[in-house]
Amino acid sequence: MQSELTRIRSMYRRALTALRDSGIPFMVGGAYALGLHTQIHRETKDLDIFTLPRDCPEVLKLFADLGYPSRMVARHWLGKVTWEDAVIDIIT
Repeated sequence: MQSELTRIRSMYRRALTALRDSGIPFMVGGAYALGLHTQIHRETKDLDIFTLPRDCPEVLKLFADLGYPSRMVARHWLGKVTWEDAVIDIIT
């Protein structure tokens, strides 16, 4: 049986692969970007994705189509994608 962390990372990989393949411009931020650029790693249960405000609805729809509940939580700058204990923040 997969550990919770392994399952969450698998979800993030699936989501990022779909986002990359969609051609929608985005950047990864937060703890995952910090770890890549500084080798300072910390466990986190969220993934921060930055995109342009005009692309946010398309990003949320893409993740919803993958089966991940997706919604805007702060109208002008923050969307949330959830799956079990995992969260993806879509920041504009």
